[in-house]
This record gives sequence, C-alpha cells and structure tokens, in this order.
Amino acid sequence: MRAAAGLLLLVASCGSALQSDEAIAAHVKSLATECTHSFVSRNFDRMADLTLPLVVEKLGGKDAMIRRLREGTKNGPQVSAVKVGTPKVHRTSTNVIYAVVPFTLDVRRLVVFTDSKDSYLLGVSEDAGTTWHFLDGSGLTPEGLRMALPNFPSDIQLPTLK
Repeated sequence: MRAAAGLLLLVASCGSALQSDEAIAAHVKSLATECTHSFVSRNFDRMADLTLPLVVEKLGGKDAMIRRLREGTKNGPQVSAVKVGTPKVHRTSTNVIYAVVPFTLDVRRLVVFTDSKDSYLLGVSEDAGTTWHFLDGSGLTPEGLRMALPNFPSDIQLPTLK
C-alpha cells in the first residue's frame, strides 16, 4: 500500500512530463491558435505574452514590440482568417519540448482578392510542456534560429516556406 501511494505521488509530481505527445500537441495547438488569433484580432499584448521572451527582449521589450506590431499592421494588408494545423511534437532528453505548428493566413490584399500564406510557429516549452512560447517561422534564418535557440536540436526538420 505504501509503495502504491509513493508511485501515485511520483506520477502526480511529474504531471505534464508524463503527458502523451497527443495531449501536448492538443495543448500547444490551443496556445498557437490563441497566438495567431491574437495577431488577427490585433491583441498584440497577448501575442507578446506568447512570444519567445528573447524575441520580445530583442525587439526592445513588450511595449516596443506592441508598438512595432501596431505600426506594421496599420497600413498593410488585412489578415482575414487563420487556420492552425496539427503540431508535430519533438521531445529532448531534458524537460525541453519543441513543437512545429503549421498555420495558414488568409490575407486580403484588395477588396475582393484574398491570398493564402503558409507558415509555422516554433513552440518551445522548457518545463515539460506546461508553459509554451512561440517563434514565427516566416523569415526565420538558420542564424536567427541559432541566436534565439542555441540548443535547438539539429535533427528537427523545420518546414521550407515558399
């Protein structure tokens, strides 16, 4: 009885570390959907909260990031919809988990013309899947990836964007 209680305590304390890849993918998809919809609805405050902290810092902090996003979207094309795909989860030997989350933006360039743009978010969790932050894959260079995530595993293939 004591051994069973100890095992139960161990399982409870590990929590998300024991989650299946499917459960983690569902959680990260929900957050990635929130992140992309924050962009569409111009809730840049929430988007900044879900962005990789190093990126926010490199942009001058949360307030500066929000200002840049507001300015950048003021006169640009309107994003009319976003569709988030199924994340692919990649576990490391530590508590770090990566997830590649494909998404498609529908961009209205003219009143009647809508164009679709495929991209992806790179999700990062450093606490076994509990907390996630995202890095936009559009325009991400190998150098930028190494700067943002110096320990990113070389065996994870990121999508090639057109």
